[in-house]
Amino acid sequence: MRTVRRIYFYLVTFISLQVVLWGSINLLYSFIRNDPNTDFNDVLAQGLAQIVVGLPIFFFHWYFIRKDAATQLEERDSYIRALFFYALRLTSLVIVIIHTYSVVQNLLFNLIQIPLGQRFFFPTNDFAKNLITIAANLLIWYLFERILRKNWQPKDAQQDFTALKQFRLLFNYLWSSFHLLFWVIGLTNILLYIIAIPRGFNQQFIVEFANGLSMVLISAPFWILAERKINESLTDPEHNQSLIRKIFTYLSLLIFIGIALVTLGTVLRELGLLLFRDIDTWADFIRRNQQLMAISLIAFFLWFYFQLKIKQVFASARDDEERASLKRIISYILSLAGTATTYSGVWFVFQLLTILITSTNRTQWRSDLSTAIALLVIGIPLWLYYWLPVQRETNQANEVGDDNRRSIIRKIYLYLIVFATVIGVMALAAALVYRNLNQFFGNPQTDLVYENINNIFRILITSAWLWLHLKQLRRDGQLANQVIQNRHKSFPVLILENETDSIAQQWVELFKKHAPFIPIQTLNFNDQPIVEGENQVALLLMTAADYHQSSPVWRGWIESFSGKIILLPLDYDHVHWSGVETQQRHKLMELAVKQTIQFAETEKTSTTHRNSIWAVLGYVLIGLILIWLVFGVGLSFIR
Repeated sequence: MRTVRRIYFYLVTFISLQVVLWGSINLLYSFIRNDPNTDFNDVLAQGLAQIVVGLPIFFFHWYFIRKDAATQLEERDSYIRALFFYALRLTSLVIVIIHTYSVVQNLLFNLIQIPLGQRFFFPTNDFAKNLITIAANLLIWYLFERILRKNWQPKDAQQDFTALKQFRLLFNYLWSSFHLLFWVIGLTNILLYIIAIPRGFNQQFIVEFANGLSMVLISAPFWILAERKINESLTDPEHNQSLIRKIFTYLSLLIFIGIALVTLGTVLRELGLLLFRDIDTWADFIRRNQQLMAISLIAFFLWFYFQLKIKQVFASARDDEERASLKRIISYILSLAGTATTYSGVWFVFQLLTILITSTNRTQWRSDLSTAIALLVIGIPLWLYYWLPVQRETNQANEVGDDNRRSIIRKIYLYLIVFATVIGVMALAAALVYRNLNQFFGNPQTDLVYENINNIFRILITSAWLWLHLKQLRRDGQLANQVIQNRHKSFPVLILENETDSIAQQWVELFKKHAPFIPIQTLNFNDQPIVEGENQVALLLMTAADYHQSSPVWRGWIESFSGKIILLPLDYDHVHWSGVETQQRHKLMELAVKQTIQFAETEKTSTTHRNSIWAVLGYVLIGLILIWLVFGVGLSFIR
């Protein structure tokens, strides 16, 4: 309930503050610049209304926020409070930067005598409106920045700065990404102007140059400073291992790889059209692709930059297992993009083959051939570069290979392709049957022979992709089962019981059902303990009652045992187990067997750390970028 209340107060405070801020900006500007084409009374009424309504609401809610923060430690340490301050900081500074673009563009456009209405940002704003907006937002930023800095000052020994640290880190990456976006757009416009110089100056390119130069002059220095600040803070272990860092690095790398390959592929396709005389001259080729070439150059540079950053992420991994998992994510995502692109290229090749077989007069064959070449030139190297190394690791008969075969990212990769190809075969077969049944029932179908052969080729291609990945899944399963069997065989278990108990036989039956390859031996506490080295045992299994009632000789042997021990918490005499008394005996025995299997397979038991929600969110975001990457490559060529 307190969380909902907190969200309400901070959200209303943020909104009412923005209402007052923009009402003040409009009101102040109306006094400075009285536009004869605007109804001054209307502007005055609107600004006053925003201030009169918004200011009391802001102060009312801000009063309770300050009161709660002063008296409650939980309030000062809350994530919502940290989000409020850093969201307000980001909003204010972004507005300042965007209006600064407009101010610089104003100066540049006046210098080169271009109409101000062609500015990229706020073309209707004059110099005064931009300065008032900048000053007002800087004032809000300054006032709340002072409060935020006070929040960083410890007022209590128990104060927790986790929320502030997380949102400060998130702000730093968002601030860097914001400036990265705009200096990339600006530099693209500048490169467009440079590429267009040999063809003569054009008014449109001069406008883009001025707009782009303003963004580069402002955002490039800010981005460099933001990146330097992020790199300097990597000495903090929390930042170094932060999921926020991993997510932003992965997303940035994947985005620029996608942009670089899509633009390069499109340019290659256009180059093919030029060679096949579908484009008349080099001048036409340059004119059609100058923007793509500019974007491609920047994207390849940033691909290289973020490739270095991702290597730093790999180097900072806690151990070899985590490092391998981080590498797998990028390898499988780009392998999937590569195989999807290669599949699309093969699709176009067989479409051309269909045209040759049926002698169909298809005028777009040049476009199809250029598309196929571009897709294969991009797709095959991308696929093989990332797929072959993970395959070599997977085929190894060691821990590395086993970890790779059992990794969740590999299973997602293989099953996603299997799912897509199964659905694809089904859809293509249905289309094939549908067209022929329509023809049979007397509804003439155009180009039936061409469409039939084309669909048959597509079914064969999709089936080939399905077969390759099903074969890989089967091989992974066979190798994994063999490794598991070997581990089970080398993990002997000793079950101890009293002569009055018959639990050992029940356990033996459960092991036969769940893990038949684990060697099982049973001993009665009336027997002599095993002599050291006689029968090597990896794990002891017994009930807590049997252990409690065992002889001093057996207890001494158990205490000196170097392997793992599992005690079954069953009630006995006057001893009761809190939290497990409602569990059935058979269920507890099954849990003990499953835990034994986990030990045998050297996996972490169920009590170990699970992935946090931030990790899941990171994988989801990476998955979204993957979808964009895969379908973006295909769609850009098909259009």
